[in-house]
Amino acid sequence: MAQSVVLAEDAKGRITKRDYTPNTNGVQDSYLLYDDQDRLLCETTNLVASCPTSGSNIKNSHTATPPFTHSGDWKRLLRPSAGTTGLTIDFTTGSNYVTGVPNHQIASVNQSDGTPTLGVTSFGNSAYGERQNDGTLSLSHDDRTYSFDQRHNVSYVYSEFAASGTWGNVAT
Repeated sequence: MAQSVVLAEDAKGRITKRDYTPNTNGVQDSYLLYDDQDRLLCETTNLVASCPTSGSNIKNSHTATPPFTHSGDWKRLLRPSAGTTGLTIDFTTGSNYVTGVPNHQIASVNQSDGTPTLGVTSFGNSAYGERQNDGTLSLSHDDRTYSFDQRHNVSYVYSEFAASGTWGNVAT
């Protein structure tokens, strides 16, 4: 069976609707709502005048007040997370490792609702802004550690993987 999607745009050229045909296998149409600076505020399964904060029609929603940092980064998403019933994803930004001046690097991602609760994923950075590690406080075997060459390019990522019911280490 052939699948198709028809996009609708507003006068500014922003996509306002994705019309999926046929609507099979749980694929639902998408309606997109923007703010006055053309930033996407939410994506829902039906046409709305303002972004919902709960309900089954949310595909993506940015609900913090204000929803964006001064640099235009999202502070909060409402988006279904695979493997959990949770929707809320909160972001915090960090500060320079040496000077303490706020920056726009993600310091943590908190998925605090739903069953199971995924918890907080914290990100550490070096003085050069290189990501040093990431992992949640509530999960095991999800930490990644990064190494960099002399030019501060990623040289490998160390993590764990599941194979035949046991956990192994891998560097990529």
